[in-house]
Amino acid sequence: MKLKLILSLILVLICCSFVFGEENEIDTEAKTDCRLVRCMAPNCTEGQVPYKKKGECCENCMLDCSLVDCFTPKCKKGYYLTKPEGECCQICQRDCKAIQCGIPKCAPGYITQVPVGECCPTCVKIPTVNPCAHVICPIIDCMIGWVSYKPEGECCRKCKQDCTTIKCAMPVCEDGSKPIKNPNECCYKCPPVDCSAVQCLRPTCTVNESLYTPPERCCPICRPNPILDCKNALCPIVDCMIGWVSYKPEGECCRKCKQDCTTIKCAMPVCEDGSKPTKDPNECCYKCPSVDCSKVRCMMPLCKEDEFLYTPPGKCCGVCRPNPNCTDIMCPQCVGPKLPGQCCNSCETIPVGPDCTTVKCAMPVCEDGSKPTKDPNECCYKCPPVNCSAVQCLRPTCTVNESLYTPPDRCCPICRPNPDCTGIMCPQCVGPKLSGQCCNSCETQPLETA
Repeated sequence: MKLKLILSLILVLICCSFVFGEENEIDTEAKTDCRLVRCMAPNCTEGQVPYKKKGECCENCMLDCSLVDCFTPKCKKGYYLTKPEGECCQICQRDCKAIQCGIPKCAPGYITQVPVGECCPTCVKIPTVNPCAHVICPIIDCMIGWVSYKPEGECCRKCKQDCTTIKCAMPVCEDGSKPIKNPNECCYKCPPVDCSAVQCLRPTCTVNESLYTPPERCCPICRPNPILDCKNALCPIVDCMIGWVSYKPEGECCRKCKQDCTTIKCAMPVCEDGSKPTKDPNECCYKCPSVDCSKVRCMMPLCKEDEFLYTPPGKCCGVCRPNPNCTDIMCPQCVGPKLPGQCCNSCETIPVGPDCTTVKCAMPVCEDGSKPTKDPNECCYKCPPVNCSAVQCLRPTCTVNESLYTPPDRCCPICRPNPDCTGIMCPQCVGPKLSGQCCNSCETQPLETA
């Protein structure tokens, strides 16, 4: 009896270890083992930071969200606010809970995937191992003395100097350091000296000398003053207005006017972006440095009917401002355009192109790697249309409740749910019934009613 009990326990343990072992093996296979993946450091440009998405092994580049000024959009019915992974700002996304989707049957080499902003899956081609397979590179025409090369980790070729045409002399570094050569340069040069660790003794210069710090050194030296011959200089009479005083700049013969800062009281400005106020040499007051709007991506706010879009001075992104009260205002008879936020038509001549002074645009990133272009009559850059003649599409198999639809920015059709046509009264038209529509087209003349 004891022997049978022991044998039964051993059999149960063997079965359990087999089941749990199989589950662990499946879990291990489901997860990506990043220990076997060798990642390259992302080559992020200015305004980008490295970022690793959930479920991936290697870092990619994304916008530095501290530089992005976001606007919270108002979502219409059937949409909700969400922030996609890897993005800085919230967007409106369709609520897919009320939509029933059919699963398409994909051909070999294709997988089902739900596009961004859509609810239902479509068939997409399995991405190739080569990341540059679908990148369209510009034709590189390097000038004389330069050759084309492909940087490591990039898809397109660039130009660099042809070092075979350049003769370099080996520099002798004064501090005894070894000359270095950068990968994209031809000649060796002395490495920059860390002047923070150098303690300098200030030399005593003569009357005809002045202190000078050479670019490749940390400590100043004495050098002779340039001989300034002002005997034959014809200087104008300087009569400075109130609040200004005359002075003679160093190294010049004639006097000039500059603001008398003793008569001006300045308040120290507080910069909104946290930057430090600066003061130009010829100015009296500190001011906030101008914001570099090329690093800021703006979301266009949706203004109401009684509001207009306005970009405040020193800001990068536009805000909605109420329209002015134009009652009891007499306007001159001008034929110019009526600008946003103005009551009267402009008396200036109509410009040839659009007024882009109040428009802030974000540089788009084209999915196929093409370079954004800007139309002369438009303010913002946009991605060029994809050449669909070079794209071969596989026709997806739609369900009974779906129909084929080709989005404006795509080459290949996708399946989308048919509209709910219950309760819709259609006009008596004899045109064709387009895909995804409830009624016949009225392009031809409608039927006459009896």
